[in-house]
Amino acid sequence: MLKHSLNFKKTVLLFILLLLLLYAVLFLNTNSVMRYAKSVFRGEISSEEITDTPLYTRYYPKDPETVKVDLSLKRIFVAHNFKDGYIWVKYDEDQLDSYGNIVSGSRDIISRWKIHKENGEWKVVDIKEHP
Repeated sequence: MLKHSLNFKKTVLLFILLLLLLYAVLFLNTNSVMRYAKSVFRGEISSEEITDTPLYTRYYPKDPETVKVDLSLKRIFVAHNFKDGYIWVKYDEDQLDSYGNIVSGSRDIISRWKIHKENGEWKVVDIKEHP
């Protein structure tokens, strides 16, 4: 009985470790889309390159007074099949003018991004947030 119990525990532990490894691969596989999103939030990418994308429409700083963006962007959860999926993120953002005054900002926003991988590159194809 004790031997059976130890084998079961080892099996469960191995299964949990494999799940954690799979999730780490899923999570790390989306690093490029997170880096790209941060660049869009901060206005570091030319707006002409991205005007038709959901990231631009929702997050690119459009106020002409904005000279700097303070951003905290974190992945909460990732689920994908290496072609399509979702990323849930949480962000805080302050758009600052040349005097350091806040022009606009958001706090504790949770957003779901629908993602699609095309030619080896992840793209955000839809964004859902509570109004």
